Formats: sequence, structure tokens, C-alpha cells
Amino acid sequence: HTGAVIAGDRFRAGVERVTSAVRGSPTARVLVGRLPLAAGLSALLLPLIAVGTLAIVWPGGGQPPGEFDRFGPAGAALLTGQWTLPYSDAGVQAGPFELAGYGLAALLGVSGVVGWSVFAIIGGYLLTVSLLLVLFLPRDGASNRLARFVPLAVGAVGWLAVFLPSAIGSGHPSQVVIPLCWIVAGCLAAEGRPVAFGVLLGLSAGWEVWGILGAPLVLLAARPRPVRAGLAALATVAVIYLPFVIAGPFRMFGKEWGIDGGSLVHLLLPGADTFPWPWRLVHTAVALIAGAGLALLCRRTDHGLWLAPLAIVVARLAFDPLVLPYYWIAPVTIALCFAGALALRRRWLGAGAAALVPVLALVPGGRSPWGALLVLAGCIAAGILIAARTPAEQAVR
Repeated sequence: HTGAVIAGDRFRAGVERVTSAVRGSPTARVLVGRLPLAAGLSALLLPLIAVGTLAIVWPGGGQPPGEFDRFGPAGAALLTGQWTLPYSDAGVQAGPFELAGYGLAALLGVSGVVGWSVFAIIGGYLLTVSLLLVLFLPRDGASNRLARFVPLAVGAVGWLAVFLPSAIGSGHPSQVVIPLCWIVAGCLAAEGRPVAFGVLLGLSAGWEVWGILGAPLVLLAARPRPVRAGLAALATVAVIYLPFVIAGPFRMFGKEWGIDGGSLVHLLLPGADTFPWPWRLVHTAVALIAGAGLALLCRRTDHGLWLAPLAIVVARLAFDPLVLPYYWIAPVTIALCFAGALALRRRWLGAGAAALVPVLALVPGGRSPWGALLVLAGCIAAGILIAARTPAEQAVR
């Protein structure tokens, strides 16, 4: 009994420390302060959101999003307390947060054109609010003159017309949510808040496990504290996934992927037929190295907030065994955020460079491993140039 009381006290103390770290953060204050604006702008854009999301639902005759056949039952089992079932199928690679949305749709019996249209519009609105909210973070006190919102309008049309339907139709909203979490986490790291950084990184992994790849962003801090950040992230991930591991069976790491003929993996390993989880560790190392390199190159500027996450996702994309168009939602989300944010601050060169990513993604053949390598090379070149042109005394913090 005494041990349980001590454990409870320690848990409450930990929660209070995390809450205090978040409450005192300038980033958190900006997010809370800008929430009404982001929600209002998204409400004004609701007709476009509806058109964008319906463009993916109606042509399919009301078919559910991708992988609903797996994620729906798994999410329903999660929400009804049957925790032995969600990860008994190795094909379920989504985290509990992503499964919960599918599970809710399954429990509500969402079906047909009308049902999935409503579901898609609500999801599209929430994703758009999130995107606009994060866009306002790196602004350096820019004013709210109407002219500054022109780049936002242009970016919003591209987002709502092309990439939002892809996010809804693929069934992987994590492709939007995880990059946005990384950008906020990068801001927290730059503020010197490793615990808050680690908690948010862990929460991103609750959508899909690749969220943990944002770990190199801790290097954006003037004095990185990776141990504290890592412990906070691991503790958060443990809280999210450990109940399912204990309930068992937990077969997430038993999945083997096929290898597309057009992938770089096929070029490098022509005799391989499958890509098991152990090979994902090598894949992960490449992404982590790319992100760490860009974070270190750009740590004295705010460009690290988008170049490092972008390098991580495109390195992951370039060396993935599958060539799936929806993988490009993540890099496009990061690029759109910062194309708009930099344009709001009249930093047109950076805004133009970031805008090239969605442009490439729209070019036939652009959403390929070779396109990802091109973006990765561009990130590295930009990082080197920025590092060379930014004296220490001009650091943006």
C-alpha cells in the first residue's frame, strides 16, 4: 500500500513538472493565443475543405479510407477495452491515437457517401486548423496586415485542393499530425525545454511509431539536453504502448514489407523480396543522421525548424521499400507551413525554396525516391549556405 502511494505521488509530481514546463512556454502561449484565429480562418475555408474532401469520397462511391478494414476493427477493440486485439495483427502499424479515430467510425457505423463525407469534412477541418496554427509559430512579431495573408490564401488553396484529400483518402492523418508535432517540438527545444520536447515527441509516436524520428530536433537547442528529452520521450511512448504489450499479443514488429521495383531499396538490394523490421533500423539511422546534420548546421537560425524535419521525412521516404504517393504528404505539410510563415515575414527567398517541395510533388514523377533525394540534397545545400552566411551574433532565438 505504501509503495502504491509513493508511486502515485511520483506520478503526480511528474505530471505537474510537465504541465509547468508547457504552461511557461512561449510556444504554448502562441499556440493557445492563435487557436481562435486558426479555427476562424479554417471555418471561412470550410467550403473549400468540403470540396477538397468530397473530391476523394464521392468518386469512390463512399468507400472507407485506406486500411480501414484493418484499422477500424483494431480501433473499435481499443475503444471497447479489448486490448489483446488491436496489435494481434502485424499489419496494424498505426498508433493508438490514429486507431481511435478509425475505431470511432467503426463503432458509429459510418458508411456510404454521406457518412464518410461528414467524417472526412470534420477530419479535414481539424487538420487545417492544426496546419494554420503551427504556421503562426515562427513569425518574429510580424503584423497582421491583410496583405500578409495573401501567401496564406495561395497555400490554403493548394493544401485544400490536392494534399488534404490525399491525407483523408490515404487513411493516414499521421502524415500531417507528426510533422506539425515536430515543428512545435523544435520550438520547445530551442526554448530550452527538453521535457516538454520529449513529451510531445512521444505523443507524435502515438500516431505512428515513426514519430520518434523527430529526436534530432533536440539539437536545435543552444544547449541540448538529449538525456532529459530522451527519458521524457521514452516514458511517454511507454505509457502509450506498454498496456498493449502487457495485454499481448503485440505483433507490430513482426511485419515484413514488400519491395517496389521502383524503389532505391530494390536498386541497392536487387535480390531481396521483403523488407523486415530489423532493416527498418538501418532505414531509421539514415533519417536520424540526416536530421541531426541539418539541425546542427542550422541551430543558430530559425531555418532549422523546417530544414531538419524536412530532411528526416525525405530521407525516410527516399529509402523506403514502398513507393506510395501519400508519403509525400509529410514533406509537403512541412514545406507549406514554412513557405507561408517565411512569406508572412517577407523572407521571399526562403519562402520560394520551401514552396518548391509541393511544386515538385505535383510534377509527374516528382513523388518518387529520386524526387526525395533531390529534396534531401536541396536541404543539405541550403543548410550549408545558411550556416556559412549566419554569424553567431545573428542567431534567431
